Amino acid sequence: MTQKNNPQISISEQVLNELRNQIAAGLLKDGTQLPTEAELAKQFNVSRASVREAIKTLNYLGIVESCTSRGTRITSKSRLIEKVASWTAVLGCEDIRDAFVLGTALDTQVTIIVAERLNHDRGEYSDFCAEIVQILAKMAVSSIQKDLPEFRSGFSAFFRSLYDFSQNTIFISLNECIDSLIAERVCAAYYTTGTMLEAVQYYNSAWNAISSYNTSEGIAAFQNYGAFAYDIMARYEGLADKAGAGASDLHSEPSDSAET
Repeated sequence: MTQKNNPQISISEQVLNELRNQIAAGLLKDGTQLPTEAELAKQFNVSRASVREAIKTLNYLGIVESCTSRGTRITSKSRLIEKVASWTAVLGCEDIRDAFVLGTALDTQVTIIVAERLNHDRGEYSDFCAEIVQILAKMAVSSIQKDLPEFRSGFSAFFRSLYDFSQNTIFISLNECIDSLIAERVCAAYYTTGTMLEAVQYYNSAWNAISSYNTSEGIAAFQNYGAFAYDIMARYEGLADKAGAGASDLHSEPSDSAET
């Protein structure tokens, strides 16, 4: 696998990207069985743990379906999902910071949709509002406790909940693609730079505006967050460059370092 020594991308993420590329190119057909973990590990010269993590993400995205008795099958909607994923590449999202530009644009549109739905009948959506408040509260706690895995989980849950509530299938798919591209690294950037709680404050500002049906403030909050996230990534990458390639690989699995 040509990117295996890239310190900015974990081994499992590289496997994930390679599998998605093969599916998008039609090398792996809809409805066919995915090779076994052992076969993929041998093909990519990585550990089975890396393959397993990549397949778990494909399951989450709906690109494959795993069954104990039948193995892992590529779903019929995988091509559509990967077509949507290719849009992010066309829009320049190979550079992680460019993903914030697209993400911010999407966030502003979702802000309008969510605020309008809540304004129509807030009582009907009380469970959704409670869910968002709970996610943000847990993120604040994980920020104070410097619990990166819990923060990472909350990061994805917050945006996924907002996008799901929009009921816009294209926006939802794009958010999934962006999340798979940036979530791990951006959360590590907040952790490394000590800005986890500051990020949560931006999310709270956006949610307070949305839940008050104030779309203009909600849009401004997400635009400010996008600029903040972009700057933090620049700081993070600068720290990684100074520390050297070995120290900057914060996401590689220890077991993969010995792979041959």
